[in-house]
Amino acid sequence: MNRFPCLAALFVLILLSACSKNEPSEIPGITPKVETISISESETVGVNLGVITLLYSVPVKVSSTADITVGSLKATATATNKSVAIRFGSLEYDKTYILKIPSGSILNKNDNAPAETYTISFQTEKEVVANPEIPQTITWNIDATPVNPNASAQVKNVYNYLRSNFGSKCLSGTMAEVNWNTDNAVWVHDKTGKWPAITCFDLIHYTRKGTSFDSWVDYDAMVSNAIDYWNNGGLVAIMWHWLDPSRATDQFYSDKTTFDVSKISDVNSSQYKDMIKDIDSVAVFLKRLKNAGVPVIWRPLHEAEGSYRYGDWFWWGSKGATACVQLWKTMYERLVTYHGLNNLIWVWTVNLDNYDYLWYADATSWYPGREYADIIGIDIYDDVVAHGSHVDFFKKTALIAGSRKIVTLSECGHIPDPAQMQSNGDKWSYFMPWYGDYTKKASYNGEYWNYAFQSSFIVTRDELPDFKN
Repeated sequence: MNRFPCLAALFVLILLSACSKNEPSEIPGITPKVETISISESETVGVNLGVITLLYSVPVKVSSTADITVGSLKATATATNKSVAIRFGSLEYDKTYILKIPSGSILNKNDNAPAETYTISFQTEKEVVANPEIPQTITWNIDATPVNPNASAQVKNVYNYLRSNFGSKCLSGTMAEVNWNTDNAVWVHDKTGKWPAITCFDLIHYTRKGTSFDSWVDYDAMVSNAIDYWNNGGLVAIMWHWLDPSRATDQFYSDKTTFDVSKISDVNSSQYKDMIKDIDSVAVFLKRLKNAGVPVIWRPLHEAEGSYRYGDWFWWGSKGATACVQLWKTMYERLVTYHGLNNLIWVWTVNLDNYDYLWYADATSWYPGREYADIIGIDIYDDVVAHGSHVDFFKKTALIAGSRKIVTLSECGHIPDPAQMQSNGDKWSYFMPWYGDYTKKASYNGEYWNYAFQSSFIVTRDELPDFKN
């Protein structure tokens, strides 16, 4: 039994009185807030996206006067409880869009309180171009001049010869073993009585010059060997296995170093400064050949894509096409514009695999562009085909550059058969078998040099014109 009924009733009256004094006469509207959305700011989306879904903090409805847009597209909206689906038409490739939901377009379902203006920016994917049909024959439109408008007279002479010779003759070449000598060219001469038209050196250790790591490399000999080969009527090529610019490792393989090539776009980064320092160092070497009047077939950043199936091989390709292309362009501007190296003929090397994939979209994304390359090459090591034809690779390489560039077999395991090159149409500007066993061993090219040099289609050093005048 309640022994204090009057006191209990009094307490209830006091409580109700206090509540009635503190409560407002009207409950204010609750503004709907976007809590989640099906895309994120600056996300790259497919062109068939079609709908964007937002989840609000309270149940909502769409105003009859809503004016929602996605870029220039008029959008429609449907509300279900807290969810709003924004639908719109087809999007274009490689374009930035802004979804805009103006204030008052979305309302609180219960009291019509308007949501504030909401915007989000996103971009669409780049168009993936289907692989083109491989034509029966290539229609060529080779650029008439080198990419460097200030190219030396010797570069112009060599380029004009390679351009006019392309499709009718194939130049022979050998690599240095390991990087500064002409031992393989000497071996071929001893074997055949003829010198290869081109000899190629490698600046693989140059950025460690003066350290214990490369104390065995004679760069003065590389310069003198290059000058001698040029003075004796041959052509000189140089490639560059570029070691880790940070010096954290003495490696160039991407799985052996964490060097971040994407920093080439950040001029304040230590990685950018390291790369520029190395490029400047190499420029010192190349200037020695410039001063001697030697044009150089210059092939840096080779095989950047690596393998479609197995991924990148070298650090300069480890962050994708955009970073590598930027590095190529930076190097070009640094060597040509800043250092004035007008003795370079620029060779870009593409990678292609024998797999069913969108090779054209992939390879063209890595290609630095018509303004930055004189020659486009491909490296092929195929023991199964051996000296056989690679006409599909030849045509694909040509198509990547719009059939505007000289096409070369910039590295190979086997010299392609001169007869097959002529009959099948894969008439490379020059071939360059790798050094050592690839040049000398019978299972590769050891006994093949004599056969190749018997063909009038293959050019040896004695058959080159005088490029000096």
